[in-house]
Amino acid sequence: MKLKSKLVIPLAFSTLPTFIAASCESNDDIFNLNANNDVKASDIFYKTFLSQLKSYTLHSLLNDLQKGNISLNLPEKVDEFALNKGKNDIIFKYKNKKYSLKNSVDKIKNFNFDEILKPFTYEKENGKYVVKRADKIDNISDISILYKLKSENKIKYSDYFEYKREIFQNYYKKGILDDLSIPDLQYMLQSALINKSLQYSEQTLANNIRIKAFYKSEFQQKILEKRLSDELQIYNFQSNGLVFDHVKFNNLKLENNVITLNIDLLDNQNNSLLNENQKKEKFKLSNFSKGQSDTYFDLKTKSKLTIDYDEVKFNELVNNPEIKFKPNPLGYKNIDDLMHPTKEYESYNLNNTAMILDELKDDLLISKIPDQFTFKIGKFEKTKLLNNSFAIGKLVLEETKTKQKYNWYSIDFTPHKHIFTNGLYLKNELGSIHKTKDSYFSYLVNDNNFDSEGILKIQQGIKANDFMENSFNDIANFLIYQHKGNLLLWQNNSMSNLPVLEVLKHRNFYEKWLSIIFSQYTLLYNINNDSSDDGLIKKVEVKLIDSNKYEASKNGLGTIPISINFINHKNEKMLLKDYKFNLTGFKGYDKSIIESKKAELKDEYKSSLPLKNKTLPYLIKVK
Repeated sequence: MKLKSKLVIPLAFSTLPTFIAASCESNDDIFNLNANNDVKASDIFYKTFLSQLKSYTLHSLLNDLQKGNISLNLPEKVDEFALNKGKNDIIFKYKNKKYSLKNSVDKIKNFNFDEILKPFTYEKENGKYVVKRADKIDNISDISILYKLKSENKIKYSDYFEYKREIFQNYYKKGILDDLSIPDLQYMLQSALINKSLQYSEQTLANNIRIKAFYKSEFQQKILEKRLSDELQIYNFQSNGLVFDHVKFNNLKLENNVITLNIDLLDNQNNSLLNENQKKEKFKLSNFSKGQSDTYFDLKTKSKLTIDYDEVKFNELVNNPEIKFKPNPLGYKNIDDLMHPTKEYESYNLNNTAMILDELKDDLLISKIPDQFTFKIGKFEKTKLLNNSFAIGKLVLEETKTKQKYNWYSIDFTPHKHIFTNGLYLKNELGSIHKTKDSYFSYLVNDNNFDSEGILKIQQGIKANDFMENSFNDIANFLIYQHKGNLLLWQNNSMSNLPVLEVLKHRNFYEKWLSIIFSQYTLLYNINNDSSDDGLIKKVEVKLIDSNKYEASKNGLGTIPISINFINHKNEKMLLKDYKFNLTGFKGYDKSIIESKKAELKDEYKSSLPLKNKTLPYLIKVK
């Protein structure tokens, strides 16, 4: 048998966890208020206006302080926030002392801490409802207000923004909370899906999630349930002696581009506060993303780019994730660095982005992953989107507990919605190549030669051996010159101060990073011995001589024997043989070779791109 108390107190103020006894509070003037005759909210709360402070309840203020969404204006971090035992103050711990927040906040001009102990309520003024602060802590709001417009068929819901316009035109006026959290359940539901909240950083809002993805994502549904529950708790809704605690979504269905659902309002024992008619009320969620771009179009049909597969995309499950790099010799911090190079030669297209994501797979961090998920980074793959123009790829991630795979399309890697506008050079040439349909292939530059399925046909690739013989040496020379002073690459030295044996001691590191550096520029070219996608070059493979085979007397001081080959996406070698080189420029190397070439070239070797026969001979072919 369930017992119901006749004395009911809003749960938002009655069940908050963690309490601190207030018997040993310090009176230190840590906010420097004693000499201040005009205390403002921002004197206590960092960059906070009085109007913002007045929108809080005790529950929401404590929650935001604990999550760091609002902070105290103090030079050092606060260690702890909790309610006092009387549940009418927030006690915080700072520099090993405890302080009453109420004692400081009560000094703010035109504010009383006791105000936030009261719930919000609503009143009717001049024919319209307005949200106000209640007069009493135990003020009760009638739950039927949440259903009033719906039960009376006042508004037929079609779209959030139209519904909002009609509500404020005819039924509500903006009050202390502006246009947020007005007591209409349809409005609050949709508003919680549309509008950003710092308290719910893991929530993917409607403009970033498609309707079918939300319908499939229990995780995002639970966040919306939690947010709606918390936002309803600013009122003290009660019914039949029960105090509102949380909502539960039931019977979600996809119907005509909206999601319909029933919403139950429950107490902390999961007893419903609603009558049967209220439980059956149908609510709607709309205004989802269509998965379309207004910037990029199919080159053949001219239709908008649409990525609307029957799946939950990774960036729909996880809100605004970001690919970050661990500290590395190229100084890359995040994926956006690849999209905005600081030097002309550091261009990235889809192919060399796939290379670096694969080579650095163990050195990637993906931010903003909720604690309940753990993801394994898989392969970055080319897609045929935008006519197979090498414009969009996808990174595959696997959730390790469920083994569920999620696709993260490259256009969604950043909020800027980049595609790869850099494509592939078609000619075996160096320097600044004019991008025409005969010399370049990309989404922006191509010959509009489509097959029956709208797929662009790319010209025959450059043969790997031809590229090695004609262009690679100058590319490698140019890139070594660019990085000879890179302290991150050469162990806090310049290249000329690093002994060969120290390089060979870290052989794996230097094979990896020389491969990445050489690949970055080489993969801007359509090097392909056949016409298949998998025949395209995947990376430049670099192998250094074993340290136990190295002989300075034979190989020369400051010089390392290396071998080079090209690897395609079938993981096959593309060159007829491994090409042998001596890489010079390390400690003790013969500078006369470099210096004589400098004198010959004058300043031509300082160009912003590699030029044919205009580079310094750091990589010397072994005959």
